[in-house]
Order: sequence, then structure tokens, then C-alpha cells
Amino acid sequence: MLNDYYNHRASEYEEIYRRKGPVRQKELKEIATAMKNVLAGRRVLEIACGTGYWTKMATTVAENILAIDISNKMLGIAKAKKLPTEKVRFVTADA
Repeated sequence: MLNDYYNHRASEYEEIYRRKGPVRQKELKEIATAMKNVLAGRRVLEIACGTGYWTKMATTVAENILAIDISNKMLGIAKAKKLPTEKVRFVTADA
């Protein structure tokens, strides 16, 4: 049932990150900075990577990333971002 939900919502999922409000954009910038500081030079297991929004940012600092999600549609969107295959591997899996 959860898989069906995320497959159904995949195409609209990243809209939550595109909100133009200054408060939301400030929050996203702060999250990205903190994430990059924590993940710099690390090997990362990203559970429930969704559409790869955060995966894309992590590739700028992480050594490599294993990104998993149960939803094939979410993973399809993430894979379409054409992230560097030497750094990122996407796998369908249930956390």
C-alpha cells in the first residue's frame, strides 16, 4: 500500500522543494549546508531517497552513495537526474 502511494505521488513529490517563500528557501539552504557538512567524504546509505532531490546535493561532497527506495517511480525520477554513476547507485529496496 505504501509503495502504491509513493508511485502515485512521485511526479508531484519534488514540488515541496520548489516553494518560493523566503522562509522555506532559507530552511532548504540551511538543511543543504548541514547535510553537506555531515556527508563530506563519507560513504552514504540513503534510505527512502525518493526522487533524488537530496541525493543530487550529496553527490557534491560524499565519496559515494547507495540510494534505496521502495518506489520504482520515485527511483525513475531520481535516475533521470543522470547523477554520476561512479558515485551513486540506486536500488529498489524496502527499508
